[in-house]
Amino acid sequence: MLRQNAQVHRELVTYIKRHYPKHRPPFEAEVRGLIMRRLAQGDCASAEVARALNIHHRTLRRRLKEEGTSFQEVKDDVRRDMTLYYLQQTDLDFREISEKLGFAEQAVFSRSCRRWFGDSPTRIRGSHPSRQHG
Repeated sequence: MLRQNAQVHRELVTYIKRHYPKHRPPFEAEVRGLIMRRLAQGDCASAEVARALNIHHRTLRRRLKEEGTSFQEVKDDVRRDMTLYYLQQTDLDFREISEKLGFAEQAVFSRSCRRWFGDSPTRIRGSHPSRQHG
């Protein structure tokens, strides 16, 4: 009876593994989440993110490369998305936004806005429908 239960158990485990494989979110999503939380704290370097994931920084780089991206690309994407959010959904001034996103200075933040969106932070903020009064 015990042997039969062990065989049934093995068959069930095999069936479950075959039909319900483990699905992990892309590694990039994990990195993105950490970057979002760490930007304002100022400890958002790749080595710090790797340490938080308990992996070597080369492993971080390799795994992101396997997914077709890099740490800097993910960080840039997070900054771009958060910039749009802060400009359109908050009343934070540009200096505060720049600091929250870990830019060295506000001028770098402004140049990044122009690169990402083709416009200045002021125009981006003013063009959002919730900012227009009619």
